[in-house]
Amino acid sequence: MVTEVKVEKIPWIPLVILTFVLGIAGTLAVAMNGAVGGAFMCSFNWGVYSRPVYVASFSMILPFIMYPFKRRTSNVTLVSLYTVGLVVSYALGHYETFALFPTGFTRTLVSTTEPTRSLMQSWWWVPPYDAVEKMISGGYPTDWSLWLPSVFFWSAYYLVFFFFSSTIMLLFRRRWIDIEKIPFPHVIAAYETIKMVGPSAETVGKAKYFFIGIALGLIFEFHIMMTYLFPWWPDLLLWRVNTSPPGCYHPAADDLLGNTIVGYVGYSKDPLSFAMFYLAPLDLSFTVWVVYLISVILSQVAYSFGYYTGFQGTTGCCRIFGSGTSFNLGPPFYWGYVGTLGGIMGIVIMVLWNSRGYLAETIRAARQGKSPDLEQREPFSYRIVYIMLAASIVAVLLFEFSAGLSLGTALVVLVFGGFFNVVGQVYVFGISGMSYINDRDVWRGWPLGIIWPTAPSGYTTDYLMSHTFMTTSGNHPSHGPLITGMSAGQAYRMADISGFSMKHIYYLTVLCTIIAIPTVIASRIWVLNMWGTGRVPIWGGCSIESMCGNSIEWVYAGGRATMDVQFESLVAGTVITIILFLLRARFVWWPINPVGFIVGTGVSTIWFGSWDAFLVAWIAKYFTLRLGGSKAFEQYGLPVAGGLVTGITLGSFLAYFVGMAKFFVPF
Repeated sequence: MVTEVKVEKIPWIPLVILTFVLGIAGTLAVAMNGAVGGAFMCSFNWGVYSRPVYVASFSMILPFIMYPFKRRTSNVTLVSLYTVGLVVSYALGHYETFALFPTGFTRTLVSTTEPTRSLMQSWWWVPPYDAVEKMISGGYPTDWSLWLPSVFFWSAYYLVFFFFSSTIMLLFRRRWIDIEKIPFPHVIAAYETIKMVGPSAETVGKAKYFFIGIALGLIFEFHIMMTYLFPWWPDLLLWRVNTSPPGCYHPAADDLLGNTIVGYVGYSKDPLSFAMFYLAPLDLSFTVWVVYLISVILSQVAYSFGYYTGFQGTTGCCRIFGSGTSFNLGPPFYWGYVGTLGGIMGIVIMVLWNSRGYLAETIRAARQGKSPDLEQREPFSYRIVYIMLAASIVAVLLFEFSAGLSLGTALVVLVFGGFFNVVGQVYVFGISGMSYINDRDVWRGWPLGIIWPTAPSGYTTDYLMSHTFMTTSGNHPSHGPLITGMSAGQAYRMADISGFSMKHIYYLTVLCTIIAIPTVIASRIWVLNMWGTGRVPIWGGCSIESMCGNSIEWVYAGGRATMDVQFESLVAGTVITIILFLLRARFVWWPINPVGFIVGTGVSTIWFGSWDAFLVAWIAKYFTLRLGGSKAFEQYGLPVAGGLVTGITLGSFLAYFVGMAKFFVPF
């Protein structure tokens, strides 16, 4: 454990200015690249890069660009830049987040019919109809008197959940980081860059391996960019052949292997995933690919008994999200629901159970006022943390009430969307490096079935906004509370690994978030009013009922799985996850990591074909440790992996400039 750095001052004012400038510049860059389309919309990004692993691009870029000033740059400066980059990139989010909140959501007003349109127009955060039409057309100055309520509402949405989730992360910080030693692969990769740029003596003999990784990453990104730009460029990686922007190959309808094996839905070609999973624990990577292999075998057996009929001739995507033919979401196993819905519940239940003694300690410390032994590395006393937690809960509820939610739905969104999903996502993300919660098709707002066990007779503000908060937030982490917990968790881990003051990194994360969120929200509105949706594509060309997972017909029709089936799968997944935790605690030799089980059966791994990335990462790390031990891993493996992550992110960063040039001068 590194001693905290306390002697250097943080340049607060320059960091505040940098956050503000990057928020505006980043939003402009995202908009321009989105208008170009293709890889520039869905692959390269200054916000988050690689949907499977969700790297905050600026968290890698800002420390690295200080390399020319290596001898004059302190670790305090580098960690501060990392934190600014982490917060700003997660505020920018994925392009789909740019396209959704607030402009895409607001755009639905035009396509929504009565009586729901009148209901929307009564919401204080929705601008008048004429203002929305001007935004769609573009070429108008932004009337901030009409749009400020929307800026305030959506900024408050992120900020209240940030204060709640960051406090939850404070409460679990010592348990997860000091006791369980959760690695956070993203932070390990970023710290490799900080060590290489800063005045660290640890980098002696490692720099050449780090730059080998950077070179490989840059070459890969350059090749992908050229493949998208020019048809004549040789497609050496077959990126034009059934490969999605995140780098996953899905078999075509006439694929021989795909028409033979039910569970063959594709594989990953994303080197960022390979590098990140190499930094994850060995037993986790082993469990992911073994569990995935078992699920494929069991599904093939089920096929012989009459399930998955008609899967031949379908593409990989159809076998992931199709109805009865879906290996992922169809009978008899419903792997996606078992691993994702049940996995989250099981993980959080066991996190709370395993932390029961720890939480009791924190409560006793809070009641006593001070406990130096327990609180010496915490930014605040546990009494203050619990007060902050209570205050943040009140803030979330007040915001939800202002959005028209009833007490029941507000509590469901807080407990399941704000606590269970955030704790589960950050825990899995911190161990595996995988962005686990993805795609609203899976989530469908199932906890709101507690409030509406049967389909309601019509649309209300309570129904529409609770499903927007609950379901859409699970479509992308940057759509809601998940991203706020991920930024806080990574910031605390970086403070731990770098020796940065825990209190200072908390203050810096809070300050940057308060600045970045409203800056980005307002910039999205400004950009769309300037260029319009004809130039910059966004969501919302539909009614509010059919967007964001709001449709009563979509939620209750059971096209993929009814609410009852989802609940049964959730229970099964929860029980299996709990049993795996108990077996792991009871038997030292037990090889199956419970987090690996839910990742291996979760929708993200199946959708992005990440099973092979875990397999290759396991093989590479196994032989690294087998042949050279931990010394070889630290001397060779870690620098190459960290350099590869940095190189790929740097390549994405540079490609965005090409996209911006293409926005103005098509070529």
